Amino acid sequence: MHFRVTFIAAAFACALLSAGCTRVYDPAREQEISFRAGSLLLNDAITKSSFENGGNFYVFGAKTISLTHYPIFTGQTVTYDGSTWSYSPARFWDPNASRYDFLAISGPASASGITCNPSSLPLMATVTYNPTSSQYDLMAACADRTDGSIGPVDLEFHHMLSAVSVVVYNDSPSQSITLNSYGFKNLCTQATLTVEQNLNTPEPGWVSPGYDSNVVLGDDNGAVLASGGSYYPTSTVTDYMIPQALNLLGSAAPALVIDYTYQEAGDPEPTNVVTPIRLQDIKFLGTEETITSWQPGVRYTYQIHIRMGGGIRVHVITTEWEEVNAETPGLMI
Repeated sequence: MHFRVTFIAAAFACALLSAGCTRVYDPAREQEISFRAGSLLLNDAITKSSFENGGNFYVFGAKTISLTHYPIFTGQTVTYDGSTWSYSPARFWDPNASRYDFLAISGPASASGITCNPSSLPLMATVTYNPTSSQYDLMAACADRTDGSIGPVDLEFHHMLSAVSVVVYNDSPSQSITLNSYGFKNLCTQATLTVEQNLNTPEPGWVSPGYDSNVVLGDDNGAVLASGGSYYPTSTVTDYMIPQALNLLGSAAPALVIDYTYQEAGDPEPTNVVTPIRLQDIKFLGTEETITSWQPGVRYTYQIHIRMGGGIRVHVITTEWEEVNAETPGLMI
C-alpha cells in the first residue's frame, strides 16, 4: 500500500447568491471551509515529511456555477502549528455551486513554484523537482464534490517520488575498508511533475527530464568499516528521487557507484576501488528478477556487501509506504 495521508476538510457554506440577486441568510450554511488533522503526520526518522510542527501544504480549488468555474483557492497555504491546521482569509461554501474541485500539493517551500489554474477543469498542477538542489516529500491529493453536501471533504495525499536508501556492508572476515563514497550516475535529476485531478486520485506524470552524468547524491563521509559485517550508514538515510526508468542503453544507463579503499598487510600503499553497478542489473533479494524502474510511493533499499577476495554483491529490497490516517474527530479551525 502506498503511504497515504488522509486529511479531512470540514466543509461549511455561505448563502451568498450570484451578483445582482438578493442575499439569503441561512445560518445553517453560513460557516467556513476548514481543515483538520490530529497527529504529527509522517514525522519520523525515515521520511523527510513537511507534515510536522510548522509544516504546510497548498490548496487549489474551484466552484462551478452554471457551467462556469470560479477559483476559490489559488495556492492557499495551510499551516500546522502542532495541533491545528489554519489558513486565512476564510472561504465559504456557495449553495449555488453545482460542483467543487480541490487539488493540494505538499512539499515545496512555497507555492510560488507550483502552477495551477483553478478556472480550468480537471484541475492540473505542475512543479519542477531536483533532488540535488532541494529534497522534500512531494505529495498530492485531490477531491471533488457534486452532491451539494457540506460535510467533510477527504483528501488522501499520495507520494509522487521514490525513496532510495543505500547500506554498505563489509563482510570481509579480517580486513577493514574505508568507504570513500557511494552515489548515483546518469540519474534523472530534474523533471517537471504534472498532477491531474481524477475524481479523488491524483494522476502523476513527469515531463522534460534532465540527466546528470556525474556522481551525485549518496554519501562521501569516508566511513571506516571494520571487518566482520559492520555497515554504513548505521541509521537510514533517504534520497527522494524522481520516478524513472533504469533500463537505459549503454553508457547512459543509471548506475550506483561505490568508491572504497583498503590496505592489506605488507602493501606499501592503499588500494582504491571504484565500481559502477548498473541499477538495471541489480536483483530483488532472493530472486532472479531485476529492477527496471523506480515507481512513486515505493522505498528501495540497496544493500551492498563487500568481501575482500569475494567481490561485491548487491541486491534491493522494496517496501511500500503505509497509510497514516490523520483524522481526529472534533479538532478543527
